[in-house]
Amino acid sequence: YDRFDSWWGGKAALDGVDVTYYSDDAAIAAALLGGQIDLIGQIQFATGRPLFNNSNVQVFGTRGATHREVCMRVDMANQLKDPRVRTAIALTLDRPAIIKTLFNNLADVGNDSPFAPVFPSTDKSVPQRTKDIAKAKQLMAAAGYAKGFSLTLTTEQTGEIPKLAQIIQQSVKAIGIKMNLQILTATAYFAGSQSGPPSGWGNTPWLNAPMNITDWGHRAVPNVYLTAAFKSKGVWNAAHYSNKTFDKLADSFIGAVSLKDQRKYEKQMQEILLRDTPVIFPYFYNYLAAGSKKVKGYKADALGQVYLSKTSLA
Repeated sequence: YDRFDSWWGGKAALDGVDVTYYSDDAAIAAALLGGQIDLIGQIQFATGRPLFNNSNVQVFGTRGATHREVCMRVDMANQLKDPRVRTAIALTLDRPAIIKTLFNNLADVGNDSPFAPVFPSTDKSVPQRTKDIAKAKQLMAAAGYAKGFSLTLTTEQTGEIPKLAQIIQQSVKAIGIKMNLQILTATAYFAGSQSGPPSGWGNTPWLNAPMNITDWGHRAVPNVYLTAAFKSKGVWNAAHYSNKTFDKLADSFIGAVSLKDQRKYEKQMQEILLRDTPVIFPYFYNYLAAGSKKVKGYKADALGQVYLSKTSLA
């Protein structure tokens, strides 16, 4: 890309930018460490560990709402139809340990709703869900599954997600669940028709598997999460969740002008989702980029956009 000197934003510091695409995280990390490139638009701790604590690399970071959704189908005639089972699974997770392992603490703990701590509208007075195996076992017994059951978790080979799947697989053993993992390529995971309601959810694995993990990017406000992933017949509602009270609260939240009103509706939605637990939100991780020590004036953007108008090379 060549600099456009008549750009309305002013003259950029660089004459131009060469962009190279890599299909492998290890290859792009090696390119930065080897001096072939100066900047990586996004890195992850789980797949880019050589870049962290390296004296020749600087890491650019910002908090965001980027997350993984562990969706559990509420409409199938299986164990996951019971909210007590879904809650029990959520209670097996040691969330602080997960973000330490996968992100070296460069993440916020999730509370099983799309309301990330970074959103001003998030009411932080709602108690944080924590690991509680005793309560999880009680819920499993009350649901009639004291001896556990077998279950398949389907997900994609993206970032740290396979490692998260393995952590969940290990965690639910404590309540007798034998979890099988089906880890597909991202192409296979999102393959098939995705027509969305009212005609159905097509046949794509990510919207139809009994339990899955899907990557979700940052949004400036939580509205898309609410309408697409949680409202009844939302086009990306992988849990097939439906709650009329939640739907009305989501509409009220989106229509609210003041933060006070937004938080009022938001708190009620948080409490409903904690009660029903159609989706587990283990964490919201920081958006990270990396560059050589020559890079000056760059800032990471949680939406994944690469702004270079103020960036230069020393």
